[in-house]
Amino acid sequence: MHRPSRLLQRTAAAATSRPTREVAHGCRLRHLSTTVAPVATEDLTDSPAEEVDGEPTTAGGKARFSPQVTFGKNKIGWVALPDEIIGAIEAEISTSSNRQLKRDVARIHASLRSTGSASKLIKYATPTGRVPLIAPHTIQYGPLETQAYLASRTVPAYAAAWNVLSQVARRCPDFKPKTCLDFGTGPGTALWAANCVWSGIETNVGIDLSEPMLTVAARLAAGSDSRVRGFSTRRFLPLDDSTPPSDLVIASFVLEDLPSDAVRTATVATLWGRTADTLVLIDRGTPDGFARIAAARAEILAAEDARKPMPEISDTTPPESLSKAQPQAADTVHIVAPCPHSLTCPMLSQSSWCHFSQRIQRSKHMMATSPDPVSKNHQDIKFAYVVLRRGPASRAGAAPFVIDAFSWPRVIAPPMKRDKHVVLDYCGSSGRLERTIVSKGKAGKSVYYEARKSAWGDIWPHPAFGKVVVKEDKAKEKEV
Repeated sequence: MHRPSRLLQRTAAAATSRPTREVAHGCRLRHLSTTVAPVATEDLTDSPAEEVDGEPTTAGGKARFSPQVTFGKNKIGWVALPDEIIGAIEAEISTSSNRQLKRDVARIHASLRSTGSASKLIKYATPTGRVPLIAPHTIQYGPLETQAYLASRTVPAYAAAWNVLSQVARRCPDFKPKTCLDFGTGPGTALWAANCVWSGIETNVGIDLSEPMLTVAARLAAGSDSRVRGFSTRRFLPLDDSTPPSDLVIASFVLEDLPSDAVRTATVATLWGRTADTLVLIDRGTPDGFARIAAARAEILAAEDARKPMPEISDTTPPESLSKAQPQAADTVHIVAPCPHSLTCPMLSQSSWCHFSQRIQRSKHMMATSPDPVSKNHQDIKFAYVVLRRGPASRAGAAPFVIDAFSWPRVIAPPMKRDKHVVLDYCGSSGRLERTIVSKGKAGKSVYYEARKSAWGDIWPHPAFGKVVVKEDKAKEKEV
């Protein structure tokens, strides 16, 4: 417990000072000077006196977080576009009027809302059906729409790709892609993030149906400060083996634009076929976006199961060997993130859905053209994703716990901090949604502290210290 005088002194100091906030700014971190709210009482623990290998420590020099917990953290601060991209975008839209940009941005937002959560789009219900507030539709990206996309949508798309690709680089230290293919590239947003995360990419291919988008992407990639090397464009995804597969294949916020489930299924299969190593699929953090990601995940795993030849089984095969003889997708593909298993997604039977959040620094063009009167310079964007990699997980080994981390539970909701305990909801390696309580008495002071500092999207390396509640479906739960 803190002394009253100390608490008052530290709270007053926090209220009067102007601390800095880290911003993940592309390939580096820069700081914004911001005013923040007074520090919460729970954060007034003993302040770190120094850092050990970049991690906060106590006054005695002991690390506050274990290496496993540090490795599992997914909080990367605010994400903003790199300076060179901001400058290139400003040059691209310098000739567009703000009035025209705002009109086109409003059309893009209306299109996104029309294909979002259906519960928010009902104007009224009639005996014969529901009348939508906005009829579901997509728009074609011509020159005007491309300019509006540059002004309003590049920051969220870049931030989601940066978050996911940063996790891939951390969890797969042996992965050093040389070629990258971005399906639905737009102005090349995901390629910017990929080439910031991995500087060794030599060949970049952007595929998009919109010719104006590809034209802008080529100009941005050709800039003097661009990190995107060897850039080329295509309007259609190659269906044959005329081009070699790419080490890294990305499809970011594009599955929703495909006209039907059949087209999505065929596209996902083709993308996986064009993947030499790692496939990254990102979609909006809505129920529909999660459903598309879950379907693509299941399709790829099922296809890999079907591809593996079934071993010969005779009448003399021992019964205990039958299960081992079944083909396993884990032998030919594994999930890098976010799932700690390759089983059926347990979120499909829940009222909630698997998605994550990333805070972005809104650009001045994003703030100026937003159809909503929002004055804040930041925004939280939601996204769903899955990363699949060919081969077994054991190929990624570096640090002793890197392989083990593929089976660590993923925290799927903001931790609930209570008096002397923390409630964590996570997706476990068993393929079930589980809830555990971390208390100081049972888990110990250090693990309890790590639980209080955990966040939505982290992977949790510690075992359960008490009863675990399994959330089987929407209606019932049981203890194990």
